[in-house]
Amino acid sequence: MTIDTKKIYSTISQFQGEMTQAHFELVSTYLYEGQNSKLRDLDCNLILTYLIFKSLKLLNEKKLQYNYNDLLNISQLSPIILKKSEIAVDLGYPRESVRRNLNKLIKYNFIKIDNKEIFINMNNCLSELNIERYENSLNKILDIVLKNIKFETNFYNKSNRVSINFEKKFSLIWYYFLEMVIDISIVWKKYHSSLECWYIFGTCVLNQTYNTRNYSFEKNDVNTTENFILNITGTKSIRGLNPTTLSELTGIPRETVTRHLAKLLKNRTITKDRKNLYYFPSIRAQRKSLIKNVEFVKNRVTEFVYKVTKTMN
Repeated sequence: MTIDTKKIYSTISQFQGEMTQAHFELVSTYLYEGQNSKLRDLDCNLILTYLIFKSLKLLNEKKLQYNYNDLLNISQLSPIILKKSEIAVDLGYPRESVRRNLNKLIKYNFIKIDNKEIFINMNNCLSELNIERYENSLNKILDIVLKNIKFETNFYNKSNRVSINFEKKFSLIWYYFLEMVIDISIVWKKYHSSLECWYIFGTCVLNQTYNTRNYSFEKNDVNTTENFILNITGTKSIRGLNPTTLSELTGIPRETVTRHLAKLLKNRTITKDRKNLYYFPSIRAQRKSLIKNVEFVKNRVTEFVYKVTKTMN
C-alpha cells in the first residue's frame, strides 16, 4: 500500500517535533560518518554522495536492485560520465573545488577516473556505513508517519511498529535517501555558508527539540512550521551546548567548531548565553527565510517517505 503524499505531509506537520528529531538523527548519521571518514571533509563527502547517487540512478533506471552485501561485492558498476562543470553547477561549488575534491577521492580509492568515465569503488564507499543505525532511524520516521495516519486497511496493524529491511532493499532505499540528502544539503549549505555550519546549527536545534516537552499545535493549523520554531526557541526549551560538546557530537575539531560558531553568531542564526552555551534563538528577522527552508525540507522528507513506503508493497 502507498500512502497519499498529502497525508504524509499533514502528519509530518502535526508531529513536527518528533519528525525533526527522527529526521535529523538520520541525516546526522550521514554527516557524522562523512566528517569522520578518511576524507574528514563534508564538502568532499557531498561530492562523493552525488557520484554514488548518479551510479545508483543508473541501476534504478535499469530496474536493478541489490541488497547491501551484494552491492559491496560487485567488482565494478557501470561508469558514470560527468563533467566537472556539471558537478559544480548541480552542487553549487566552484569548478576548482570540484577538481581538487575529485583528486582527493581518487587518492583515497573511492573513485577511479579513466578517459572521463568515473568508476565508483562501492566497497570502499559503503563498507563503513552504520547500517543498523540508519535502519533504526528510518523505521522511526516511518513509525511516526504511519501510526498517526488513519488507514482504511490493516496495513499498520500487522505489528505495533512498522519495520523495513534496509539491507535487503539497500540500493533502492539508499538511492532515495541520497536524493533527499543532496537536495537539503545544497539548501542548508547556501543558508549557513557551509555544511559544517549547518551540522553545528542542526545539532543545536536537535538539542532544543529534546528539551521541548510540549508542542502547541492546533489541529489543521497552517502555521505549524512557525509554531514549531516558536516552541523550540521558547525560554523553557533553551539549554545551549558548549563547543566541546558540539565537537564530541559532530566529530568536528573543537577549534573548527569555535570558528564556525563565530560565523553563526555573526549571521545571528545562533546566539550564546552568559555561560557561553550556544543555542538557536527566536529572531523574527530571519524567520521568513528559515521557514521557507524548513518547508522545503518537509516536502523532501514527504517525498522520501512516500517513495520508501512504495518499497514496502
